[in-house]
Amino acid sequence: TALTQALGDEAMFALLARFQDLCRSVVADAGGYVAKFMGDGMLAYFGYPGAMKDSAGSAATAALHIIARSAQLG
Repeated sequence: TALTQALGDEAMFALLARFQDLCRSVVADAGGYVAKFMGDGMLAYFGYPGAMKDSAGSAATAALHIIARSAQLG
């Protein structure tokens, strides 16, 4: 991608690792579970393995927090 070309491979890998750590933290704080990462995307479950009262709301809140906090990654 253009970002990888601008940053270089090592810097892009470091940025992606920080982003994935951020996602794990936010999802866990919202009561979710990260099943896997696929590049800059992820699969996260909410209401798994135990049911949650507002899984959809927790997922939406986590997504908004990820977007807001991603800007701090640089």
